[in-house]
Parts: sequence; C-alpha cells; structure tokens
Amino acid sequence: MKLDAERDAKGYDMDIPWISRDKVHVEVSYKVSYVCPLPGEDPNVCPNRPPEATYTLIVDGASEYTKYDTQATADGLGGDDPIILPLITTLPRTLALGASFSGLVREDDFAEGELDLDALGRWNDADPTSPTFAGVLINRSDVNPVGLNLVPTNLVVPAMFEIDVRLQTDTPMLVEYFVRVRDDDDRLWHDAADDVYQPAPTLFQPPAMM
Repeated sequence: MKLDAERDAKGYDMDIPWISRDKVHVEVSYKVSYVCPLPGEDPNVCPNRPPEATYTLIVDGASEYTKYDTQATADGLGGDDPIILPLITTLPRTLALGASFSGLVREDDFAEGELDLDALGRWNDADPTSPTFAGVLINRSDVNPVGLNLVPTNLVVPAMFEIDVRLQTDTPMLVEYFVRVRDDDDRLWHDAADDVYQPAPTLFQPPAMM
C-alpha cells in the first residue's frame, strides 16, 4: 500500500520497486589471472598458450522486473558476427602469461547499469531516432541520455538483485570475484524464518527477437 501511494504521488503508471537503487548499492571486486595450468587442467596444454591474451569482464543480471543476458541478446540478433552489448562491461585488457589484474566494478557503474536495465524493460522507446536498445547500453546517461525519452525524471530505479559475472576471452583464464552490497534498509535475506524474495523478471529481448 505504501509503494502504491508513492507511485500515485509520483504520477506515473509503473510500480515502485521493493528493492530500489537508492537503498541497495552493489560493487564487484575481481581478479583475472592468465596462468597455466588452470586448476584441474593438463599441464601439457601450456606450451600451446600464447604469450599474451586479452579479456573483458562482463556483468549482467536482473532487477525484480527485467533480466539481461548478453549471450541471449547476441544470439537473438543472429548473424555470423553477433553484436555483443553487455549491460555492464570493463575495457579490454591484455595480460602476459603468468600475470594477473585486480579491478573494481564500482557502485556508480551498477547505478548506470540499473537505470539502463529498467529503461530496456519498462520504458523502451521504439522510436528509431532515439532507440532505447543499444542507445542506453552504449552511452552513459549523464553524458548522452539517448534512449531515455520515456523514463520519468522522478523514477525510483530498481536495484539489481541478481549479478551474473562472465569473462569474455579466447584463451582460458581464471577470474575470482566478490560481490559487496551496502544495504540501507536491511533487505538482504539473513533470517531463515523470513520468506525469500523470489521475483520473476522478464528476460529482455532485442527488437529482432520480438
């Protein structure tokens, strides 16, 4: 009832999320290692590994309304050379064999990704002059708000409750990561007596799949 009243006060017709971006803040720390052999791997493969390899870290996930999957989106667009448009991504980085790199997907990166995810799922603008799909994924909203035409300025953005971390590389590498959450209103599940929140978000499908 409280959320319904807040929605009515804001004057738009979409639900107010139970898990909102301004109350749940996410970041991911990670370490990528180009080592050989990997755990459980045959050491005989190591002489065939290139001296350098490049990777990109991809983060997808879901809010209570929408789920984004980079691979599913690429598959839906089809073609021999699929278009890769992650929800959140790092810049490509090259590592020498035996080296590693530690990095951070910051809270502001997730805040941008959460806005993009909600725009794709609930405020998708099909106008070809300002398309939401690709537009919001390629551009940062504070630099170029393309694709956000239908998003209310007073929107309560849903936070991501599911985090999917993937390593994109042509050569086997090892990635280790930790998800950190700042939970302002104690929404994280930590008492077995409480019900587990189990939303059923809709998988985003690019226009070619619709």
